[in-house]
Amino acid sequence: MTAEHMIAAVRILSTHNIDSVRAKPTLREKYWNGRMTFSRRVLSEQMGALLIYMEAQSLWPRFWVKDNAKSNEGALPWPLAVVASLNRNGATLEEAWTMPESEAIWLHIAHCSASGADISVISDKEWDAMEAYKKQEASEAALKTNTRN
Repeated sequence: MTAEHMIAAVRILSTHNIDSVRAKPTLREKYWNGRMTFSRRVLSEQMGALLIYMEAQSLWPRFWVKDNAKSNEGALPWPLAVVASLNRNGATLEEAWTMPESEAIWLHIAHCSASGADISVISDKEWDAMEAYKKQEASEAALKTNTRN
């Protein structure tokens, strides 16, 4: 990855406006381009910062899985449903298509919940407790099978 790639990635990730991605470089971008071009350490540090930002943007909500949930086969594709929900609730099409994915998902879930959908989002603590319970059940089941043999 070069300094130019890094600046392009930051521009793409930091805007909701497609035209601003193609704008002329700002004085600050020229400064950072120079620093990253002449120092691999600075480029590496900035790549690390970008990676942390991208990981934070991928934090989707976790849902309770319902055993008797209906299948949505044949329904709208998930991305289109999210964009339509955002557009219906005031976002322009460009904003809906270009906003960070996790932001779009969280807003979509909030809109669905506000309109009465039965959606249950779980916290990290609840998720960890469920995972620990599943591991405990699996180890108990393994113990039972081992003692029968």
